[in-house]
Amino acid sequence: MNSKEQMIPGIVGGVGPEAAASFYLRILEAAKETNNQVRPAVLMASVSLPLEAEKAFLAGEKNTEPIYIDSIIKSVRRLEQAGADFLAVPSNTVCLLLESIQGATTLDVMDPISVTITEVKKREMASVEILGTSSLVSSDVYGKKLRSHNIQVLYPEAQRQKEVDRIIRCLVDGTHTPSDITALDKIIQTGLEGEADGVVIGCTDLHLVFAKRAPEPRVIDSLTVLAAAVAKKSSPL
Repeated sequence: MNSKEQMIPGIVGGVGPEAAASFYLRILEAAKETNNQVRPAVLMASVSLPLEAEKAFLAGEKNTEPIYIDSIIKSVRRLEQAGADFLAVPSNTVCLLLESIQGATTLDVMDPISVTITEVKKREMASVEILGTSSLVSSDVYGKKLRSHNIQVLYPEAQRQKEVDRIIRCLVDGTHTPSDITALDKIIQTGLEGEADGVVIGCTDLHLVFAKRAPEPRVIDSLTVLAAAVAKKSSPL
């Protein structure tokens, strides 16, 4: 550890860039609630990826995985060399590669899926709908883990999933507009009016529009939950 008082998180950022920047700010906000005496030291290494490869990976094209893994591991190495005490990956879809990331480092790796599942259990939700990329949804990574805790998992029907993917592409491209907030609101509300006890924002890019809506106790934002967990782990208290 670099300090007896504080653990330094290393953020594997840049996927996407705006979400990673917002994640950093959320860590500061959460840290202020935990310890108002000192701001946390935070390291970030932004993953450099061809934009077309990023879009293809989010769409579920497996042939782009080697490019992702290579780029992410390079960022992990930079964070190790810079002195990070543990890592955080603020991307749900990148968690599909978590085994490769964990295998490349001896540092603990915090991910949004694990901490979000803990939050779902904490709120005693018996069923949740997952909003994320088609790649994440088709992998059923949330479903496999949540069902092991006897929690039912639902996913949007085809048309709503298509709209979720559209919003995520706009966020990744930096072309999102205020109308996307309205569109996401409608998608979330439809989920809350269905069979699920709650809705999980299972894409950290969606946080960029979700954060602009009124708080809803039945909606769990994976990026916000991860930021709080990172702030707690890094706190000297």
